[in-house]
Amino acid sequence: MLAKRLALTAVLFAIAGTSCAIAQDDAIAVNHVIVDARLHTSGQPAPPVLEKLGGGGFDTVINLAPPTVQGAVAQERALLEASGVEYVNVPVDFRNPTYDDFERFSAALDEARGGQVLVHCQLNARGSTFTFLYRVVHEGAAPAAAPGIQGAALKRVVQTRARAQLAPLTLGMVYPFSCHNY
Repeated sequence: MLAKRLALTAVLFAIAGTSCAIAQDDAIAVNHVIVDARLHTSGQPAPPVLEKLGGGGFDTVINLAPPTVQGAVAQERALLEASGVEYVNVPVDFRNPTYDDFERFSAALDEARGGQVLVHCQLNARGSTFTFLYRVVHEGAAPAAAPGIQGAALKRVVQTRARAQLAPLTLGMVYPFSCHNY
């Protein structure tokens, strides 16, 4: 059931995200997106890739998936730290992301300023969404200019809420970009 739900979510994100950044054709992981020279998002990298991230210039990896999800790499922290990469895990429940999750993610990304960062989860749904939200809220990026797999879909959410005269998306809301809420 989980595999079907993840596959459907990936298809929906792919359809909705046609006008946003394109996943890179490289060996980091599924749905790898280069946001800018400092910031990348992706799905779960394989152990051999994790071992090489430090040599590839990455200083920090922020994993938004709980350690118990399918495909998680149990030794991720050890592999990264052995190559000099800081590892931060903010385990976000895919069905119930919270404001606290976003605050912890924001603090980790703020702390990593100046270094190259990879934000990942299983398929880059949480990763790209939290990164998008961070860029809009903390960096002042316009929704249309904040690339990521969900960029176009999230832009439509903002526009739909405005047309319906609903409250604007704010940090006071619990993870307003969840596909389960719209």
